[in-house]
Amino acid sequence: MVDKRKVMVVDDEALVAWDLAYQLEDYGVAIEGPYHCLNSALEASASAIPDAAVLDINLQGTQVWPLAEHLYQNGCPILFISADADRERIRNDFPKARLLDKPVSPEQLAPFVQSL
Repeated sequence: MVDKRKVMVVDDEALVAWDLAYQLEDYGVAIEGPYHCLNSALEASASAIPDAAVLDINLQGTQVWPLAEHLYQNGCPILFISADADRERIRNDFPKARLLDKPVSPEQLAPFVQSL
C-alpha cells in the first residue's frame, strides 16, 4: 500500500476549510487538519512537516506568515488561497509558492495536487 500525500489545510472559515479538505481528498490526498487558527497549525507542523499545505492568509485577523515561513524553509510546497493576497510578499518571500483567489474550484486545485 502506498502512503497518500499529506496536505495541511488551514483556513479560519470552517465551511471553506472543510470544502477544501473534501475537494483535496477527491484527488487522493490525506488531509492534515483542517486547522482554523495559526497556533494550532504551528503546533501540528512542529512535530511533522506535511507533504504540502493549502493556506489562507488571514486567519481571524492574524497573518499566516510565521507558519508559511516555517513550512517553506522545510521544503513544503505551499498553495496560498485568499480574497486579499499580498502578492508582492508572496512573490518575494515564497517564490515557489502558488496563489489562488477565493473562491477556489476543484479544477483550480488539480494542478497543485498533480505537482505533488
